[in-house]
Amino acid sequence: MMTPMASGLLLRTGPRRFLVTAAHVLDSNSTGPGECSDLVTYGRGKGIVLRGESFRTAIVDGKTRNEDLLDIGFALLNAESADQMGEDRFLSPADCDPNATGRSPALYGALGYPACLNEDVGPDTQGTANPKPFLYTSPLHPASAYRRMGVSPLTHLLLDVSRRKTRGPGGRKVKLPDLRGMSGGGLWRLGEYSPGPRITAPRLLGVVTERRWGHGGGLLAARIGLVFEALRKVYPDFDGLLPRTALASITVEVVPA
Repeated sequence: MMTPMASGLLLRTGPRRFLVTAAHVLDSNSTGPGECSDLVTYGRGKGIVLRGESFRTAIVDGKTRNEDLLDIGFALLNAESADQMGEDRFLSPADCDPNATGRSPALYGALGYPACLNEDVGPDTQGTANPKPFLYTSPLHPASAYRRMGVSPLTHLLLDVSRRKTRGPGGRKVKLPDLRGMSGGGLWRLGEYSPGPRITAPRLLGVVTERRWGHGGGLLAARIGLVFEALRKVYPDFDGLLPRTALASITVEVVPA
């Protein structure tokens, strides 16, 4: 049985292929003593079991995963898993902007797969599985909202999400779905605006790690530059393959998942 639980990003770096997601998603690979659940994604309409060494941000002694504000992880996919997905599904570092300030006049969006929009796939299910993505577009929060959450705009981005202001295509007001399952999805700058307006190609800015409600809440994302720095730490030979980031001075401690 495949049960929808989270989202992920596929990243190509040199000859290697990775799944990038939230660390708490990789935690779910082990559900208890003696229990294990495989992570599965869709590839050309079929389920693909993701296998390969994986790493995630460390949990400080005496703390819980909920107190891990970075909450990022990645898995090095074996050749069989990567080939089944198709090369065109993988992003490259050129599709990312690790140093975006989030202050430019632009439209931002979080893209993922809420569990409520996707169905369980049983072992006897016939036919092609069709995952249902969800894109929420909105501006980013001002710096004051980050301070209330105890995070920094240097390491995180915070997308404003409102239950009362959710609109569908054409501007019609719609009900906001339950956003459980968006963790591990991407936070994107969909286009920059100038007096033109001038629309540029979308760029991946971060990895969504959690949703927070209440005053100043929304979808919190760790910057993609943190993933790059974590990859450098685990794979030193990647140094020349990844763009330099403004986060190089921030310590990202990762451990095998």
